[in-house]
Amino acid sequence: MKRCFFYGAVLIVCMFLFANFAIIPNLPGNANMPEEDLWEQPITGYIVDKEEGRILVLEGIEKEQLKGFDPKEIHEYPVGGAYWFHVDSPESYKVGQKVEVWPKGAVAESYPAQGAAGKVKILEDIE
Repeated sequence: MKRCFFYGAVLIVCMFLFANFAIIPNLPGNANMPEEDLWEQPITGYIVDKEEGRILVLEGIEKEQLKGFDPKEIHEYPVGGAYWFHVDSPESYKVGQKVEVWPKGAVAESYPAQGAAGKVKILEDIE
C-alpha cells in the first residue's frame, strides 16, 4: 500500500513539472511569446479611443467619419472590425491616427475584439 501511494505521488509531481515547464509557457497570451507569433497580416484602421494602456482600432472607417464619432456607440456603428489592443507605450498614440497593428498571439472574439499588439506602425498622424 505504501508503494502504491509513493508511485502515485511521484506521478503527480511529474505531471506538475511537465505542465509547468512544457505546456504553460506555450499557451496563447503568454507575455514571453516569440516574435514569430505576430500575425502575418496587419489590421489597418483608425484609433478611435484610448484607455488604461490600450487603444481601440476601428477598421472600415474613413477619416471624415471620425468627426462626431462616439466610442460608446461602437455597437451601433456599421463598420468592419473593432479591436482593443494592449500596447507598451500608450502615450505614443493619439485618437485619430491611422495605424497598422500586427496582433501578437490570440485575440478574443468579443466585440470589440481584445488582444495584444506585437507591432504598431503609424500610417497617418492627426493634423
